[in-house]
Amino acid sequence: MVRVIIAAHGDLASHFLKSAEDLLGPVEGVYALEFKRQQSTGELVVGLGKILDRHKGDNIFILTDFLGGSPCNCACHFIAENNVWIISGVNLPMLIEIMIKKEKMPPDELCADVIKAARDSIENVCAKFSEVPASARNERKEEN
Repeated sequence: MVRVIIAAHGDLASHFLKSAEDLLGPVEGVYALEFKRQQSTGELVVGLGKILDRHKGDNIFILTDFLGGSPCNCACHFIAENNVWIISGVNLPMLIEIMIKKEKMPPDELCADVIKAARDSIENVCAKFSEVPASARNERKEEN
């Protein structure tokens, strides 16, 4: 089984999980681990360790908010584990992708797929819409 831990600063992990569940419904084996200002990194390592210990033998994906942040650095304590994948830069499309596909492909493929989904979701929307003829954009402004 594949487990997913979202580890991020503040309430971000919980909010990501809630938003994904609003779209998909609850998905088994997905956890939000918050890193609050008053917590030590040691407490975060312990929190991650407890989840990993509960699911020994399962494949664990740890999605962190950003590379070099405390949640990512703490996740790296478990980098030597053969069944742990750590991905930084979590976004909602990444989370939705992993929640949908976590039991449908091997972990290495899933890791690559999830990173691709995250990257593909990032777009300069203004540049995309600059391809729309100016007359169409002006019509939209006049409607408002």
